Amino acid sequence: DWRRIAATSAASATRPKMSGTRHAEVMEEGGFTIISGRGSRRRPAPPKRVAMHAAAAPSEPLRRDAAGRVAGLMSLGVRVDAAVDELRASALARRLRAVLRGLAHPACERPPVEAIICLGLGSFGTATAPRYQVALALLLREELLGEADGRAEHCTGGDEAETPFCAFDPCFDELEIAFLRSRGCAVLTRNSEGRHSSPAPGGGSVLFFMPHCGRALYSNLVQHNWRPASLASMLVLGNSFAALSGDPGAERAAAWSPLFRALPLASESPIGVPAGSAATSRGGGSGEPLFANAFNNTSLHAFDDDALRALPEGWWERSFEPPPRDGERLMSLDIVPAEA
Repeated sequence: DWRRIAATSAASATRPKMSGTRHAEVMEEGGFTIISGRGSRRRPAPPKRVAMHAAAAPSEPLRRDAAGRVAGLMSLGVRVDAAVDELRASALARRLRAVLRGLAHPACERPPVEAIICLGLGSFGTATAPRYQVALALLLREELLGEADGRAEHCTGGDEAETPFCAFDPCFDELEIAFLRSRGCAVLTRNSEGRHSSPAPGGGSVLFFMPHCGRALYSNLVQHNWRPASLASMLVLGNSFAALSGDPGAERAAAWSPLFRALPLASESPIGVPAGSAATSRGGGSGEPLFANAFNNTSLHAFDDDALRALPEGWWERSFEPPPRDGERLMSLDIVPAEA
């Protein structure tokens, strides 16, 4: 266009003429290929200008890269959908449905689940176990929120209040983020280190799906909701709290850890097979499918509202001590701190 011609003319006027045989010279500037001819009357625009024009009109390599991303997104969708279908008919899904129905019984007086927040799902684009965990998250959304596959391009992430279905993991790559958003899941952009609120904005319960997360992440979640009404509106699907309570020093940790102080108040329903069992060590033994290892020691936890409210007021106001040096080991596993 006329702008490029003007820029080229200006560049020609300020440069000495180059002599020699005509030949092609290939240069790399900002990822773009620039071909210039020496000895020609018209000089090419400076490299940066060429790169700017190329960015405005993507070159063929860029188009191939975009096509590759689309193909990768479709391939990931096929693999996750296959995992969803496999889980849907599994014994694990039947156990989970039965527990959720029991918690939703009118006798429990628990508000229905209105939001699902997923933390620590992992690199599901490249690893099998995280892919099954994402598949279970999609099944939970279908079962609890009544949305089979609602795509929502408006889900930009940032605050869980934007959508009832959201996720965060600092290891998500661009393809994984694009996939989650294509399935109506908002990808949060802020690392809250597990400090998310319950109940949901509408007053309903929140299901926190936290497969194989570190103790510090669970502890931050519990402390952030350290009130009877908030804990009573939480469901936590993740590592067995009962297994955590068996750790050395767990009883003393109640003095400084919200998670360990809350352990006796939580009811637990095992969903996955125990870690170290034949199913997890041999990958599908004992009649369990290959995805058993993705959910080993996984339980659904709930806090009983009556039991929480029966505690004396002073119990909730009692402060937490700083963790002792030897106690930090209990809380320092598998948490990515927020950037300062």
